[in-house]
Amino acid sequence: MGSFRSTSRKPRLFGLQSRVTRQIFQRVALVGGLIAVVLAAGEAFLAYERSHDATQSHIETLGRLIIPSLTKNTWELNTAEMATQVDGLMNSSEVAAVRLAACRTFSSRERMTYA
Repeated sequence: MGSFRSTSRKPRLFGLQSRVTRQIFQRVALVGGLIAVVLAAGEAFLAYERSHDATQSHIETLGRLIIPSLTKNTWELNTAEMATQVDGLMNSSEVAAVRLAACRTFSSRERMTYA
């Protein structure tokens, strides 16, 4: 008896048995992955810039609002009001530290201390 050959073929999904098809899929996946990485990096950079600009704007606004009255209270040696303003600045999430620098040195009797 002769050998029996089946005439029915398995259905191929996109012809994945073909070397050319596999290479095309690999290249498409590689290029798509690279494009996704580049776009994600670009989006992250733009988000960082927006956040940085918003923070910088907020700090400049704080400076414009607080510095005149803080200067006035400094000249008037109004330590209670100065402490309140510095505490208010420290409550802002963008401010890590506040330093008041003197243009002249104070005598020990005039020197202001903060807790």
